[in-house]
Amino acid sequence: MPKKRLSRNAKRADRWIQVLLLAHFIAGGVVAQAVCLEPTAKVCAEYAHRDLIAVVTAVSKREVPDAQDPGEVMGTMFHVRVERVLKGPAIKVDDIFTENASDRYPLEIGVRYLIFASFNANLNTWEVTNCSLSRPFAEAAQTMKEIERVKTAKDGVIEGRVVKRSTWKGIAGVSVLVVSQIPPGMKSLATTDRGGWFHLKVPPGDYVASVDRAGVRPFDLSYDDPNGFRVPVGGCGLLQFVEENE
Repeated sequence: MPKKRLSRNAKRADRWIQVLLLAHFIAGGVVAQAVCLEPTAKVCAEYAHRDLIAVVTAVSKREVPDAQDPGEVMGTMFHVRVERVLKGPAIKVDDIFTENASDRYPLEIGVRYLIFASFNANLNTWEVTNCSLSRPFAEAAQTMKEIERVKTAKDGVIEGRVVKRSTWKGIAGVSVLVVSQIPPGMKSLATTDRGGWFHLKVPPGDYVASVDRAGVRPFDLSYDDPNGFRVPVGGCGLLQFVEENE
């Protein structure tokens, strides 16, 4: 399987997860702690960002030792039979890794799953976490419908939330300005509802987003970076802003 470069969002997520992991290890933790991006992943975003979406069945597994500390387990490698590929290379069998961290997604042997996986260039294999939309296939009927909708849609969506860092509650009445970069010049304005959410239908393209409220900035772990993100055909941009001041 050819190696692939990590996406911009995957690189940004990895950077912040590494910071959190380091802080936890310094504090003497045993199991690595990872944090998922916000807002919570949706099919319209995951379809674009994940490298492999497929229906698989795990047939075996093995523990992967930590190369820097052989006494510890870095994660688990699952050998899977691939029944159907919805996005990615046409494969019949392969390996999928999940890290020994709080975002691990262990597979049960003999169970069918719909998996959303990213390519881990360091391990040269697919990786799955519980931050993705992976789930047992028996529970994936609605997700499968959403995938088909994304594949046939013509336009895109930008949505997200503005919250207070102190409480993580939404802030109503905040104006969110979205400006297209490619194609250039188009501006759209949305106002957050009582839960702090905003929603805009937009053409596919590259965008930046900003808010008009003092003390509000892009959240470090926003699913997409408001300072520059792409909305693919049928896809969506997911943004989170946070107010630092009371």
